[in-house]
Amino acid sequence: MRVLYISLVDWFWIKQRPQHICQGLAQRGIDVDYFSPISWRKAAATQHSSEDDTSLMNFTVGEHLRVVRKKLLPLGRLTLMRRLNTVRMRHEVNKLLSKTAYDMIILTHPAQLPYVPTSLLSRVIYDCMDNYETFIKSEIAKRECRANEQILINKGAATIVSSEFLGKTLESRVNHPVKYTVVNNGVEFQRFSANVSDSQDPLVPTVTYVGVISSWFDLDLIQQSASKHPEVKFNLIGPVEVSTTDVTATNVHFLGPVPYTLVPSRLSESSVLVMPFKLNEIVKAVNPVKLYEYLATGRPVIARRYGETEKFAPIVSLYDNESEFESMLSLALAPEARGSEVVEKRVAFASENDWQARANQFKQLITDSKDKLEAYS
Repeated sequence: MRVLYISLVDWFWIKQRPQHICQGLAQRGIDVDYFSPISWRKAAATQHSSEDDTSLMNFTVGEHLRVVRKKLLPLGRLTLMRRLNTVRMRHEVNKLLSKTAYDMIILTHPAQLPYVPTSLLSRVIYDCMDNYETFIKSEIAKRECRANEQILINKGAATIVSSEFLGKTLESRVNHPVKYTVVNNGVEFQRFSANVSDSQDPLVPTVTYVGVISSWFDLDLIQQSASKHPEVKFNLIGPVEVSTTDVTATNVHFLGPVPYTLVPSRLSESSVLVMPFKLNEIVKAVNPVKLYEYLATGRPVIARRYGETEKFAPIVSLYDNESEFESMLSLALAPEARGSEVVEKRVAFASENDWQARANQFKQLITDSKDKLEAYS
């Protein structure tokens, strides 16, 4: 079986759902072409390991996975440039389609719909990972996004969502019941749990966040907490997309991105792992990869309370306001928060949510969709 996976993220970006799912499918003998439009700026790429050559545009990962990267034109936020990029990417995808007979095509964003000929819509699976419409500022682009999403839902082979909230959101937009399958995010368990038995508390109490620092990240909360806890080091690891000038506490450290292979050790070297998000329509739709990864290390975890994080309670401490965050941080810094029994519960939860299990779900959905298509042809 051969699958074309059109990703909304570059292969060389923070390793997450698209890369893990495609690697999992390839490990199961499915030939996968991972096609990703990428930023014009070279600096946007992120290594997964120190050996990665982020200048490569066409390469293989193992026996069954090929990565094809194509650069987008700059200024994509402008309507004209966005449409030129659509034409450009459609041309590149059609070159792949002309050379390879794909059994199924997976799209990960409504804007990718024009890349695929209408005649192949019945082979398209829509993997919806975010509440995309809420990211868009242009009303024209927002209308296009909604129209394309409705076509994907109504005419595609299947719809996958990463959270139940996303499924309900899609239903509200198309005004009728949607047949969707929830495939939550997960963790590369073996990698992230490798240091559980050896991990020790750092000499200086350390609170760590790993991920993008963007508009949904609560910098005010971190600033206030760091000011109250000068004895604690706050390490924020990941790309920074917002101004940090208001963060004046000297114990807050913006460390930038680190290669994916180093993330588990950074987490294991911490006292407490946090997900300090502002609650908005973007966040409400997120089934957070980082919570699965955090839990696999066995360390105490604190996260903002909302529908998707409720599933992690009580092994994740959930807060609604600054006061609750402070109380939970004090408890999480205490030695009792790293007792063997509670550590085992965290690790056990993570082990049940490995990316391998998610890849099995994807493979089954792809196989079922292919079989259904062939039965009607």
